[in-house]
Amino acid sequence: MNNFLADIMLTMDSYKNLISDVKKKKSVISLNGIIEEGLGHFLYSVDFHMPGEKIFITYSEQRGKKVYEDLKNLGLENVYFFPKKEDFFYNSIARSLDSSNDQIKALWAMIHKSPIIITTAEACLDKLVTKDNFDLNSFIIEFSDIIEIGELSKRLIKSGYENVPTVEGKGQFSVRGGIIDIFPPISENPYRIELFGDEIDSIRIFDPISQRSIENVEYVEVSPAIQNVL
Repeated sequence: MNNFLADIMLTMDSYKNLISDVKKKKSVISLNGIIEEGLGHFLYSVDFHMPGEKIFITYSEQRGKKVYEDLKNLGLENVYFFPKKEDFFYNSIARSLDSSNDQIKALWAMIHKSPIIITTAEACLDKLVTKDNFDLNSFIIEFSDIIEIGELSKRLIKSGYENVPTVEGKGQFSVRGGIIDIFPPISENPYRIELFGDEIDSIRIFDPISQRSIENVEYVEVSPAIQNVL
């Protein structure tokens, strides 16, 4: 498959030699001369010619976010930014929650996909939840499942979710009669599960602001809501 943006890099012998050396698993490979403005394009091209999981570690969050945004603007979907943990005492609660959600999304992708992870040297020093513990507190709710509301609520709380009257943000869930709303950090919108008795009658994505349904789906992927789950 041709890709003009990526294939233009193949006109440079140095780039072709790089791809060849990486495929031959040569190390250590040192690069220089890549201008800041071209770094996103360079990583985009490398990912096209060598698909698979990659981690890009840089020296600051500002630079990392710039590379992340460049890759997203070039059309890459499977790219995630992993920020450092926020110091709760010196940063706003909202920013701390955003950083935690971004970490959860990146960890989920590393386990379930083959993503490009953009992070910083400082973030790499953070202590992370183990893969086994993360998996233990992740699960899928499918349309064919039988739901016991009390048990599901306990499992969500164990996974770090907050039980609230109305779901407005990530990491929250609510129960109203036979309706269960869940907003996993890995999702762009929350899910509404409607029960008929203990059987799932429907699963819908909905807008947390208007509370209106967006579309019906067959399952919900539920990740932990926080890292330090037991």
